[in-house]
Amino acid sequence: ANASAIIGLHNHPSGNVNPSKEDMLVTKKLQRCGQLLGIELLDHIIVGGTNEKLFSFREKKMLNLAEKMDWER
Repeated sequence: ANASAIIGLHNHPSGNVNPSKEDMLVTKKLQRCGQLLGIELLDHIIVGGTNEKLFSFREKKMLNLAEKMDWER
C-alpha cells in the first residue's frame, strides 16, 4: 500500500501524557524518515492509559515541516 501521511499513536499506561525525551526523539525521527520517503507525519499522539487524556504534538505546535522541531530552536 502507498501511504501519503502517517499519525503516530501510543499509550502511556501510567496515565502521564507529557512527552518524554524519548517521545520527542521518536517524533523527530519519524518526521525525518517520513521526509526522506515523501510521507508527511501529521501528528504524534500520546494517550494516557484509560484516563481519557491525550497529548497531540500538532495541537501543541511541536510538529512542523521545517528541518528542526520547535523544541530544538
